[in-house]
Amino acid sequence: MVRARVPPTLLLLPLLLLVLVHSLFDLDPLVVIIDVDASSSFSSFSQPQEITRLSNLSTLYLFYNHRLELKKPDLEDLALSLTKLEELHLDEVDISAPFPDRISNLSSLKLVDLSESCNMLHGQITPYFFENLSTLTRLELHDNQLSGEIPSSIGNLSQLRILDLSHNQLAGSIPSSIIIS
Repeated sequence: MVRARVPPTLLLLPLLLLVLVHSLFDLDPLVVIIDVDASSSFSSFSQPQEITRLSNLSTLYLFYNHRLELKKPDLEDLALSLTKLEELHLDEVDISAPFPDRISNLSSLKLVDLSESCNMLHGQITPYFFENLSTLTRLELHDNQLSGEIPSSIGNLSQLRILDLSHNQLAGSIPSSIIIS
């Protein structure tokens, strides 16, 4: 297992993807990185504010990071800061917050995986959540504490190919427009 600070000279390389799986590391000062894979890491960024400085990110893999805790302000900060994000992998991260509506501001998102959030992601999926997510192809929210009606606006996701809402307390039906498209 690697335990080190990522050297600043790394910024001199034409690096677009940084893979630090099963590592202990510090993200600072890697603000130009486009893809970060820190899945299964025991990373030192227990404060998600470090992630928000990576404003050029298009892909963020943080799954299986059981030490990483995301609460409501952290999720909102991620959504406001990472405006170029296309893939968000936060499955099996400790998300103890209401459903993060601000993710809908990330209009370039193609994949959202907030599944198995240590079973603490809760609340309702609001109808306007899907309004700006026209490029979304995969949405995984299974194994959480989500409740309420499945919004009919989910039917507007014409690019959606994978949808998993299982193991929640959601009611209602999936609009036929999603099945036909």
